[in-house]
Amino acid sequence: MVGSSAMLAEAAAAAPSVCGSGQFQCAGPDLQVCNPDRSGWVTTMTCASAAHCDADHGVCTPPPCVVGQLRCSGSNVQACAGPDTGWTTTTTCATSALCNPDSGACMPPACSPNQHRCNGAELDVCDSDLTDWIAATTCISASLCDADGGQCTAAACAPGDHHCNGNELQICNADRDGYETVQTCATPDLCDASSGLCDAPTCTPGQYQCSDADLQQCNAGQTGWTTVQNCLLAPLCDVKHKTCTLGGLGPK
Repeated sequence: MVGSSAMLAEAAAAAPSVCGSGQFQCAGPDLQVCNPDRSGWVTTMTCASAAHCDADHGVCTPPPCVVGQLRCSGSNVQACAGPDTGWTTTTTCATSALCNPDSGACMPPACSPNQHRCNGAELDVCDSDLTDWIAATTCISASLCDADGGQCTAAACAPGDHHCNGNELQICNADRDGYETVQTCATPDLCDASSGLCDAPTCTPGQYQCSDADLQQCNAGQTGWTTVQNCLLAPLCDVKHKTCTLGGLGPK
């Protein structure tokens, strides 16, 4: 028996080594190391896949992701397709800020590029991420904010400005987008925008007077008198009958 054991030991010593001490190899996804007597291989760990088994360094390289994992890469929503394939884009969002890695979907944009809105007198513009509105400028009033044009409309008038619309004396309204009536004058000619007042009429419609020998009638604007007849002599001017009498003997 002793002789047999010695012979077996000699035979083992004489057998060629399968691998070298500390040597690694990959058997599919299995990382293996040479066993102590160098007669074979022992699996030390199983990698995510054969592609992640690194015999040169004796390690399993980490996979880029886990199947089912989601992430955002810029504006791209990506899902892990496996340890060898890695990340694949499933959809592309309008902006990176709209990419939601938790749901693996794009969030709806709050607004569209270069879109404007009016928030009272404040003119807002959609931000570059399409996630919110930012103030672009503040208009004079809400009615002068033009969202469609993306601008503030110029004011129609200045505070305190007056103008006449026929016989209506008007003032610039609070929004400064037009005028509102503050007083109605007797006639358009009596509307005085420069002073912001209605002038008092000089006379009333149908009223007559004599100015020396001239028979005069109140003009249409009620701002003065218009001569309708010259009676030659002042005594011949008859206001009561609105005419010139003959020889001073006009109708009574």
